[in-house]
Amino acid sequence: MSNFFALLLRMRLINRWGMMRCAFSDNLAEHSFDTAVIAHCLCTIGNTLYGRQLDADRCAVLALYHDATEILTGDMPTPIKYYSPELRALYQEVEDEAAAQLTCSLPAELQEVYGPMLMGESGELRPYLKAADRLAALIKCMQEEQSGSREFSHARIQQQDALEESGLPEVTYFMESSCPPSPWGWISSWQPSAASREDGQPERSSIMNWNKIKAQLEGMEETVATLPALTEEELTGRTAVFTVDMNNGFATEGALASPRTAARIPDTAAFLARCQAAGTDIYAITDTHPADCLEFASYPPHCVEGTAECEVVPALSPFICRTFPKNSTNALFAPDILPCCRGYDRVIITGCCTDICIQQFAVGLKAWANQQNLPLDVVAPVDLCDTFDGPGHDAELMNLTAFQLMAAAGVRLVRWS
Repeated sequence: MSNFFALLLRMRLINRWGMMRCAFSDNLAEHSFDTAVIAHCLCTIGNTLYGRQLDADRCAVLALYHDATEILTGDMPTPIKYYSPELRALYQEVEDEAAAQLTCSLPAELQEVYGPMLMGESGELRPYLKAADRLAALIKCMQEEQSGSREFSHARIQQQDALEESGLPEVTYFMESSCPPSPWGWISSWQPSAASREDGQPERSSIMNWNKIKAQLEGMEETVATLPALTEEELTGRTAVFTVDMNNGFATEGALASPRTAARIPDTAAFLARCQAAGTDIYAITDTHPADCLEFASYPPHCVEGTAECEVVPALSPFICRTFPKNSTNALFAPDILPCCRGYDRVIITGCCTDICIQQFAVGLKAWANQQNLPLDVVAPVDLCDTFDGPGHDAELMNLTAFQLMAAAGVRLVRWS
């Protein structure tokens, strides 16, 4: 008796992305289904829009079986599989042997039908099958990043680059029509219909007034672009600078490292040099978490105490007179922060992430000063603050939103340069 279809049922037991911390499980059966749906769509797009004559049905079936050999081999992590041409060739031999074994598990009269599907497509459908596989992986990466996992950022970029290199217009069409790059992409490309009530007046959207939101953000963008510069006089007297999370774990290494944060290092170093020359006290606030930190339920493990990720980046560390470790996104709860701030008339806050740590600290500090009836000037130079970019988290949108909320709470926004 053939055990081929019994083996296929094991696809649901084989989890993918074994080296990554996943918010959502993804097994081989789910991935094969997703790939089949996308493969059929890509071929349909090609036939409908680009005059091709592709067999969309066969491409979908090929996609259902494209990773079937992993029933026997398991899911080999991509960095290992493609570590070298020699290793890739060896693994291809393993895959071919697994395909042969699966084919042999079929009744003899069916082997000629299923064998080619298990061995993989080598004809005109192969580019579409490969693109569908990558699109399914890209969507997975985007879902994980939207859930707060930064571990998938590199994998997402790899998939995007490979899809761009495919040169298939069907892929471009699919991504533009079905994969908006950010929440702002939804806002700018979709507008609610202007339905009318019986009295002839336009009916208000039951969700949000997207045009109003867009106008507010455009107004904030103009405001940020024309902010006054921070003066030299404001760096003197009872003034302190706090640079937040400009440490290795957010700039150069680890799950939450962002190139946008790293790009702020040169300007921040130049600013701190001016502050030091003016006699300003300069402090650093850095994430420093225990290994069992509860925050790791919301974010990937990062900046574990005792690791280099907790250290201020080398370009900024010479300026720092004291470092405050924190185990929360809000530095206001770090030990000794508030007694330190009480000794100043002005606190300037720089660093990352604008919409998380910077906003929470700046707004919280201003609220604390108001509660104490202290005339504390809380300042945020917008060109020395930034946040990360990723699916579901457009950095420019998040920056503008955070700046608007800080300004509304009494935080003074300025530009340094």
